[in-house]
Amino acid sequence: RRARPTMLARAARAVRCAAATPPGLAALRVAGYVTAPTLAFVGLHAASSAALCQSGSTTMAAELVDEGDWNRTISAALPAVVSIKVNRVRSFDTASAGTIQATGFVVDAERGLILTNRHVAGPGPVVAEAVFQNNEEVPLSLAYYDPVHDFAFFRFDPAALRHMRPVALDLAPEQAEMTSEIVIIGNNAGEKCSIHRTTLARLDRNAPAYSRSSYNDFNTFYMHSASGTSGGSSGSPVLNKKGVAIALNAGGKAGTTAGFFLPLDRAARALALIQAGQPVPRGSLQMVCTHQTYDEAVRLGLPREVEGRMRADGAERGVLVVSEVLPQGPAAAAGLQAGDVLLRVDGAPCLSFVALEAALDDAIRGPIALDVCRGGVEVERVATVGDLHQITPSGYVEVGGAALNELSYQQARNYGMPVGGVYVAHPGYIGHQARLQKGSIIMAVNGTPTPTLRDFVSAIAAVPHGEQVAVRFFDLGARAHIQLASFRMDRKWFGTRAGHRNSVGDWQTAPLEEAAWLGAVAPATLAKRSDILPAGSVSAVSISGTAAAASTATPDSSAAAAATAETDSPTASSASTGRTDSQASSVTAPAPDPAAAHPTLSVVAGTGGMSSAGGSGAATGAAAPSSSREGASNEAVGAIRYALVSVDFLRPFCIDGETGMRYRGSGLVIDAGRGLVAVDRNTVTSTLGDVSITIGGRITVPGTVEYVHPVHNFALVRYDPQAVPEDVLVRSAPLTPRPLRPGSEVTLVGLKSGLNEDFDASRRVDLICRKTRVANAGWIKLPQPNPPRFQIQNVETLGLEVAPSLDGGVLVSDDGSVAALWASCAYQPAPNQSASMWRGLPIEIVKNVSDMLIQGDDPTPWRSLGATLEPISIAAARQLGLDDATLAAHATPQPPLSTPTIGIGGTSDAAAAAVENVEGEEGEASVLMVTHVHHHQSGGGDAALRGGDLLLSVDGMPIRFLYEAERATQRSTSVALDVVRDGEVQTIVAPTAAFDGLGTQHVLGWAGVLVQETPDAVRSQRTVPKGGVYISYRFYGSPASRYDLSPTSHIIEVDGANTPNLEAFIECTRSKHDGEVVRVKIVDLEGRCRMTTLKLDLKYWPTFCLNRGPDGEWAREVIGEQPAS
Repeated sequence: RRARPTMLARAARAVRCAAATPPGLAALRVAGYVTAPTLAFVGLHAASSAALCQSGSTTMAAELVDEGDWNRTISAALPAVVSIKVNRVRSFDTASAGTIQATGFVVDAERGLILTNRHVAGPGPVVAEAVFQNNEEVPLSLAYYDPVHDFAFFRFDPAALRHMRPVALDLAPEQAEMTSEIVIIGNNAGEKCSIHRTTLARLDRNAPAYSRSSYNDFNTFYMHSASGTSGGSSGSPVLNKKGVAIALNAGGKAGTTAGFFLPLDRAARALALIQAGQPVPRGSLQMVCTHQTYDEAVRLGLPREVEGRMRADGAERGVLVVSEVLPQGPAAAAGLQAGDVLLRVDGAPCLSFVALEAALDDAIRGPIALDVCRGGVEVERVATVGDLHQITPSGYVEVGGAALNELSYQQARNYGMPVGGVYVAHPGYIGHQARLQKGSIIMAVNGTPTPTLRDFVSAIAAVPHGEQVAVRFFDLGARAHIQLASFRMDRKWFGTRAGHRNSVGDWQTAPLEEAAWLGAVAPATLAKRSDILPAGSVSAVSISGTAAAASTATPDSSAAAAATAETDSPTASSASTGRTDSQASSVTAPAPDPAAAHPTLSVVAGTGGMSSAGGSGAATGAAAPSSSREGASNEAVGAIRYALVSVDFLRPFCIDGETGMRYRGSGLVIDAGRGLVAVDRNTVTSTLGDVSITIGGRITVPGTVEYVHPVHNFALVRYDPQAVPEDVLVRSAPLTPRPLRPGSEVTLVGLKSGLNEDFDASRRVDLICRKTRVANAGWIKLPQPNPPRFQIQNVETLGLEVAPSLDGGVLVSDDGSVAALWASCAYQPAPNQSASMWRGLPIEIVKNVSDMLIQGDDPTPWRSLGATLEPISIAAARQLGLDDATLAAHATPQPPLSTPTIGIGGTSDAAAAAVENVEGEEGEASVLMVTHVHHHQSGGGDAALRGGDLLLSVDGMPIRFLYEAERATQRSTSVALDVVRDGEVQTIVAPTAAFDGLGTQHVLGWAGVLVQETPDAVRSQRTVPKGGVYISYRFYGSPASRYDLSPTSHIIEVDGANTPNLEAFIECTRSKHDGEVVRVKIVDLEGRCRMTTLKLDLKYWPTFCLNRGPDGEWAREVIGEQPAS
C-alpha cells in the first residue's frame, strides 16, 4: 500500500513472470502471495486461472474467476450510480427543512429517470441535484414518489450531461436469493462512492420501524444483510453478480452493521407505468399488515388444516396478519380487526404483500372481498378500496412563518388516528406564540372548526394583522389533552403563500389568495384594529433612510412578502382617558381593590425581617421590624405595584447574534401619560420585533421599541395610553436617583409569571416583594459570548444578598421611590449555551434617556471610547508598569458619599456604614486596563489605543472608575487620553463613536441568510474586516445551507465586486436571476478568508429587505426578480 507506483509496476511484472509456469505459480501460492485480489490486480484473470487449473488448484481458480466477474460488474455499474444533494426547502408532513446527501441510480438513461428512496426525495418541496461519477452536476425534478413505500423517482435531462453518456441499471427483483453475494455502491458517509460487498441473509423481514413521529414503511417485506452502510448510502443499488439491481438500500440499525433493503417489485411496476406515460394507481384500505410465522398465526386461532392448505398454495414461511386498522378508514368500515389472518383476496390465496397490494391497486374505488380467519373462524368482509394518493397531502400553506398541511396517512398511522386534519409541519412565528409545535393538530380557529386545510384558510382569511387569534389544538402524542391558546396574526413579517404538487413535476407556489387548488379565498385586510392603534400606513425606506412613496400594502407574491403596518401615535401630553397618572406624587392616592386591578401580592420574608402578608411567614433569625419600617415598606409596594407591567417580546428573525424568539420580562412604567416603559435588554433585545404590554393582568396592548441602549442593560418601549380601559389603573413610577453601596437596605419588588421553558404567557402574574440589602457594587467579568451577542461590559452594577426568582422588578428605597432597575443580564457560560444573571441598574441611567423622550427630543447619541476596559487593582497595575510617581500625579480623592454616581457611591445609612470595607479607601478605586480595541478604533498606529494600555485620564480628568470614563467620553467627538504603555506615560487623541440607541435598522434576506451591517456587539468582541456585511442567521433548506455560507461570517465580495456595506451588497445582488451561480468571498471571525459558490433559488428564497421607518415601524420589501412559479 505504501509502495511507489514504479515499485508496484516492478512487483506486478515479477508476479506475472513467476506465474508463467505451473511450478512457479504453485510456489507463489505456497508462499502466500497468490490470492484472487492479488492476481486480479496484476491482470492475470484468465491466464493465471488456466495455470491454476493445470496445477490442480481448482479452488483458487474459482476464486480468481469470481473476483474478475465482480470487478467487471462493479466497473459497469459505477457510471449509473449518482450522489444526490437535496435541499428540503420547507417542512412538510414527516420531513423537516434541511439539507441532506444520499444516493440514486439511473434506471432509464433515455428518459433520464433516477431511482432513490422516498425519504430522500421527501414528501414536500425540494431542490435537488445529481452528481455523476465524472463530477458533472445536473438538476433534478420529482417524477414520482410512493405514498407508502420507500422509493421515488427523480427526472433529469440527459442532454445536460456534456462529457459522458448515462447508463442505466436494470431492475430484477425476482433474482433476489438468500445467501447470494451482493454489492452495494453508494455515497456512504458523504464520500460519493463507496463499495460494500456482503451476503444477502434474509428476504422476509418486516418493514423496519424508524421513529414514531417520522416516516416508516409498511405493508412490504424488507431484505437484510450485514452491509455496514451508513448515512448517505440511502438509495444505493443492491446488485447481484450479474450487475442488475435486486433491491434498494433504505436504512440500517444504529450501532450495528445491519442494513435493510427494499424489494423492487413495486418500484419496477411504477417505473413501467412512468415510462409508458401513465399514472401510478395506488389503492389502500388504511390498514397495516405484518408477516407472522405459522406458530404465531396458530396462537391467533388459525386452524392447522388451513395452515397446511396455505403451505401447499406457496406460503411456506408464514402468513399476513392485520396489525393495525385506522379509525374511519375502509378497513374499519368493513369490520376488519387487528389479529385477523388474511387468507384470500377476491378468492385468490393471499400469499405475499405484493399480491395484496396488486389486488388493491387494481380495485381503486371498487369493492374487494377479503377472507380472514378470526379466532379460528373464517369470516368474509367486503371493503371499498380507497385512493392512496387522495389521502397523501399534496399542498401546504404558509401563514406567519408557520407551515401547515393536512394530516397524512403516514402520521395518522403512526398515532392510530383518522386521516385528515390541519397538521402543523413547522410552528413558525405565530405558532410559537400559541405553544404549537411540529405535530400539533389545529381543531378550530376563533371557534370555527377546521377539519381541512381549506377550512383553516377560510377561517384566517379575514383576520387582519395584529389581531389576536384563538386556536384550539392538540398534539399527536397527547391528543386527549385539548388546548386553547392565542397568537397575534402576522401579515407584516411573513407573507401568506400556498404550495401545491401536481401529479407530475415540481411544486407550484403562489400567494394564498391566488391558490386555485384551495378554491376562492377572500383577500384579508391588512389594517390593524382601530381600537388599539390609530389608522395609518408605513412608508418603505431605503437603506440610506430616505422614505419611499407610501402605499397601501397587500400580501406580496413572495414567501417573504411585505405587509403594511400602522404607525404608533402615542399621546403627546400627560393627560389620558384611562385612570393613569404620570406624577410621582400620585403614589399617595387611594388604591382600588388589588384583586380587581392588579396581580396577586406575595410578600416574601427576607433579610430585613419583613413580615409576610401572603402566608409565607416571617424570616427566622431576624428581629421583628418596627411599625414605621413596616409601614414604609407597605407604602413602597403600594406605590410601585401599579407601575409594574409584563412585557412580552416576539422576534420574527434572529439578528445581532440573538437566537431566541420569545422573551418575557417585567417593565417599569416611566410615564403613564405617554406610555413609556423601561425594560431590560434580555427581554427586548432589539427594535426588530413585536412588543406586547400586559397591564394589571387585565389588558394587553401592543407597543413599539423606542430605544435600546448600546451598553447599559435597558430598553424603552412605548404603548398607546388610549388603549388602556378606564378601570385598569396604571401609574408612573417615582424615580429618585441615589447612590447605593454594599449594605444599603432596599426592597425588591417585581413580577413573577410562572414562566416555564414552553413559554406559557397565560399564567397568573404575582407581585413579589422582599426586603434585602445590596451585597456588592461594581464590574463583573463575563466570558466572551460565542457567537457574539450583546452582554454587559464597561458598566458597574448592583448585586443583592438574597433575591427571589422574578421576571424582573425594581429596587425601592424606604421612601417608596425607585433607585434601580432589577434586570436580567444575558451571558454565555459556554459556547452556544445561554444563561442569565440578575443585577441592579441605577435608575439614573434610565432616567437620563427617558427624560429626553418625554420631552419629545431624540436621545443624545451615546459615545463610546471604542475599547473594552477592565478594572484592575492598583497593586496589579504596579506590577504591570505603573510607578508610584505616575500614580500620585493622577490620583484623585475618593468622591464624597453624597455625590450621585453610576452604580458606585454610598449613603449615610447606618447599616451601610457598618459594612466592613475589605479593600480600604484605596482599594475602592482601580486602574482601567484596555483588554480589547473595537473595530472603529483599531489600525491607528501609535495614535490609537492598544490592548494592555493602562488608562490614567481623559481630557485631563483622572479616571479610576468605569462610570468616570463613561462620563468623560460623552463630551466630544475626540478625547485626549493619558495611558501607560510599556512603562511610559503617553498621550494620544482618540475619536469617540456615536450610537443612536436604535441598533440594527436594516436587514436583508438573501439566499436563505439574514445579512446586516456588523452589529455593535460583534465589533466590540471580535476583530472584524474593514468592510463587509455580517451574516447573522441561516435558514434550513436554503441555498446558503446547501453551499455552507456560515453565520457569523462577513461577505466582502460578490462576483468580484466589493460589498463594504448593505447598500453595496444590495446593488451587487439586485440583478441576479433565479438559478444563477454567484461567487461569494467570506471572512470568518478568526480572519480566515475563503471563496464559495452558490446557486440562487429565488422561487423559495427571494431577496427581501426589512427596513425600520422613522415612525418606528418595520416594513418588508421584496427586491429583484420574483420568478413565476
